[in-house]
Parts: sequence; C-alpha cells; structure tokens
Amino acid sequence: MKRLTNNCIITFLIIFCVSCKNNGNEGGASTLNGVLQDSVFMESPDSILTKIGIKMDQLGGVFEIPCNVNGVPLKFIIDTGASNVCLSLTEASFLYKNGYLDDTDFVGESYSRIADGSVIENMEIILRSIVIGGIEINNVRATVIRSETAPLLLGQTALQQFGRIEFVGDSLYISHKVPSAFVKPAVVNQNEPSAILQGSKLSRQRFGRKKSPKVEALLEKAIEAKNNDMPEMAVQYCEEALEINQDDWRAFALLGIYEGYGTYYFERFIELNSKKESFTIGSLSITWEDIVSVLVRRYLTDNIQPATMKAISTSQELLLYNSQNISALRTLSLAYAIKENYDQAFIWDKKLMKLSQKEGYFCLGYIYSCQGRHDETKNAYEKCLEFDPNNTSALYNLATEYYSIAQEWAPVMNVDKTFFVNHGEALRLFTKAARLGHKKSQKWLKEHNISW
Repeated sequence: MKRLTNNCIITFLIIFCVSCKNNGNEGGASTLNGVLQDSVFMESPDSILTKIGIKMDQLGGVFEIPCNVNGVPLKFIIDTGASNVCLSLTEASFLYKNGYLDDTDFVGESYSRIADGSVIENMEIILRSIVIGGIEINNVRATVIRSETAPLLLGQTALQQFGRIEFVGDSLYISHKVPSAFVKPAVVNQNEPSAILQGSKLSRQRFGRKKSPKVEALLEKAIEAKNNDMPEMAVQYCEEALEINQDDWRAFALLGIYEGYGTYYFERFIELNSKKESFTIGSLSITWEDIVSVLVRRYLTDNIQPATMKAISTSQELLLYNSQNISALRTLSLAYAIKENYDQAFIWDKKLMKLSQKEGYFCLGYIYSCQGRHDETKNAYEKCLEFDPNNTSALYNLATEYYSIAQEWAPVMNVDKTFFVNHGEALRLFTKAARLGHKKSQKWLKEHNISW
C-alpha cells in the first residue's frame, strides 16, 4: 500500500512538472502578434473552449482594443455599460462610401438622451463581422451616433457574443467556444511562436508563390536600373516579374516608387502583404511601414473626399502597427482639417507635437490656415521653419499666407504699407522655395512673370 501511495505521488509530480514546463510563459500564455493564447481545453466532445488575451492601449482613463469591422481596422473602447456597439458618423460614413456597409445593413432608428437633456435620433445598423484576436462574430447590431467625434464603443451586443470576458492589467481575456472540427493539432516549430488554435490561416507562403530565381533576378535588375537613372527600364523589369508571379507584392512596392508613388501599386502591396513583411533586394531594404507612410501622404495630395477618407483609415491601420508613426499622425491631423473637423485635427496634432515639433507646427499652421486665422498661421509656420529652415512646403504655405493678406490690403495699397510688407515677404519666400526645387513655388513665380 505504501509503495502504491509513493508511486501515485511520483506520478502526480511528473504530471505537474510537465504541465509547468508546457506553460512556461507567465500565466501559461503564448504570444503571437500581441494576442495571447492562455489555455485550450475540451468543453464537450463537439467544442473546445479557448482563452485568448489581447493587449489593450490605455488612452486617458479608458482602454482601447484593436478590432476589425467588416474588414476595416478600428480601435474601440471597451464599455460593458453600453447596450450596443456604437460608431461615430465619421466611421459609418467611411464604411458606407467605401462599400463596407450597404443599404441592407441599415435597419432603423433609435433615440438617446444626451448630457444637456435633449433627445437625438440615431441610426441602427448591422455589422456583418467583428474580429478581435482571431475570434470573429457576425451580424452585430450597432448604433451610429449622429456626431463626427463620438467615441467608438464596444458594447454588450458584441461582448455577449464573444463569450466570457475578464480584465487582467492591460489585457482583455476572452473565453470562447470553438467547434472541435475547426481545431487541428498544432505543428511545433521551435523557431516560431505557437500558433493560435482559432483556425486562423497562418500560411508560410511568401510573395504569393514560391520565390522564383527569375523573379529575383528581374527585381534586382529593376533596382540597379533605378540606381543608374533608368526608371523606365526599372518599371519594365518589375512588370516582367509580375507576368511570372502576379502576386509578388515586392514588385508592386517597387512600381509604386518608380511610377511616382502610385496609390494603386501601394494598395496592391498592402492587400497582398497581409503579414506586413519587410524585404531586401540587393542594396534596397523596404518595410511595410515605409510604404504605407508614403501612401497616406499620397492620398492627401489627391485632394478629393474619398482619398481623404482613405488617408484617415489607412493612417489608423498604420498606428495600430506603430502608435508613434509620424506620417500617420501628420496625415490624420491634416485630413481632419481638410474635412473641417478641427477638434479632431487639433487632437492628432497634439499627439504629433510630442514626437516632432517640426511636423507638429507645420500641421498647426495648416489647421489655422483652414480656419482663416492669419496671425496664428504665420506664427506656426515660422516656428516650423525654425526647426527646418529649408522646409519647402512650409515656405510655400507661409508665402501663400502672406500673399493672401497682401491681396486683402490691395485696394488701399497706395495709402497703407501693409500690402507692400506682406507682398514683399511672400515674394521672398516663394523665391527661396523655388530655388530649393519646390515646383509649386516655381510655377507661381512663372505665372507672375518673376524670375528666381
């Protein structure tokens, strides 16, 4: 009997040690892209209960969580007290205009009382898909608040579908049932993190297909051609590479650069490079973040409403990847100013200012300019030029501001020196920017028959 007892104790200790070894991470969690798989166990013969943890971002006194709504990345505030998922009019308009919502998704109206006691009418919609940490729920009822600045709230219509949730520090844990038929044994690779068992497609396939030596040679030739000032030849080599492999996202990235930062090629790069991979060919190294940073700026130069909305949504996706990306913060500040949503423009500019005062003052000047605040505009651009005296965009915008003031005083130019002072300063700034190669400044001077 004593021997049997000892054997039982030894067996228990062995099992306990193996269990501890298999759960070596803190809390027994393995990590992949910020998503923690805490535990997986059989709920019934037909289902498996998984516990997934997602890192949240703290914003003031609330926590935000990255979600994917109908295929669009957004950040929501977890609000267990909200009965519905809530969207602002800004996000709902973007989803509708870009085909992520259609007429059949609008299901009615609702009413709510706001802080001043008045009652407002809202829209009710159905979100076909919400994904958090690899878990997808469908047909979620949501409320569109008739305000462009309303917060995005993840309320009970979504939380109840996800299952049991709990908060541990800055992580949200979801216990979620998955049909056992969807869960396959994991293939262990010592060099890679454990795969989440949520059925996500963790394909190892890169560049659309297996790398082809011929494609590699063509892309290397493209880079060499561009380095030797032969952009047309570089484009031709990239196009030949795509004839062999039409899904090679590296070729699309290079075409976007060689064709003058074309948005189509960069959009294809993002679509095909879903893992946000970087690549190196010959002497050139490019990251996913590099390309998207260029794309969001390119959207703004199109100066049309759909492009501005794309700039906002793509910048938000970029911030999910890197919350300190200066191009994304800059683009959001400028895009909201273009949309005349100045409250949001100032909010993003404040965040930008903490990382780059040069960029922050540039955006601040633009916001003030959109509001017609001449003195604040001039002061902001002049502060930007203190950090970067040869910033041609700031020189041009400041010159435009001085010229605008001069034109206002033109009717009384014979009796007031304000016209001459501002007109002279505008010419000085336009000339400096033109000599630095700024094409808009050169064009302005040509139109006014002024040499530089």
